[in-house]
Amino acid sequence: MRLALLLLAFAGTALADDLAPVREWITRQNTINSIESDFTQTRTLRTLRDPVVAHGKFWFRAPGSFRWQVGDPPKLLVLGDTREVLTIQPAKQMAERSATARGFDFLQFPFAADFAAFQNRFEVLSVHTANGRCHLEILPREAKSRPFLEKIALDFDLASGRLLGFEVLTREGSALRTEFTNTRVNVPIDPAIFRFDLTGYRVRDGK
Repeated sequence: MRLALLLLAFAGTALADDLAPVREWITRQNTINSIESDFTQTRTLRTLRDPVVAHGKFWFRAPGSFRWQVGDPPKLLVLGDTREVLTIQPAKQMAERSATARGFDFLQFPFAADFAAFQNRFEVLSVHTANGRCHLEILPREAKSRPFLEKIALDFDLASGRLLGFEVLTREGSALRTEFTNTRVNVPIDPAIFRFDLTGYRVRDGK
């Protein structure tokens, strides 16, 4: 019995130590006021022989404004703030307005208000640290997402807390990997970046 208790105590300590980099990462995000970064997005589907690669740019400004732009000139734009999200297709002059940033949770900083909030939202599957970076695999606790997702993987720099990339893997075998480069943190960003003139666009309300 005594040995079993010691083993349980050791397991609990090991788990706490494993999650220490995640706790630090969440805390560091509270110091982020703005981000400007390039990204490469790779989509892998079972129905496609070769992966689809796209390049783009990402901007963020606290407390919750972001711009996700694929292509230059943009083929797809996603603009979000604390009130709504606009998904814009310039070539079709179409836009969709929704109340949530579903699918863009990883572009909000802090990723969670604190470590307790993070644990309430996500189940940690694994944590690995090597060469100054952390690889974290998680699953949302939300019941609607779990049947479709295999896991979500995030990579971040241990020294700076900077998000290096994330990957969403589905149970059907598809994957979407996003890697960030040329990232600049806490730099001035023109507020106009987060606005878009929808004159002449067909705007519909999404879910």
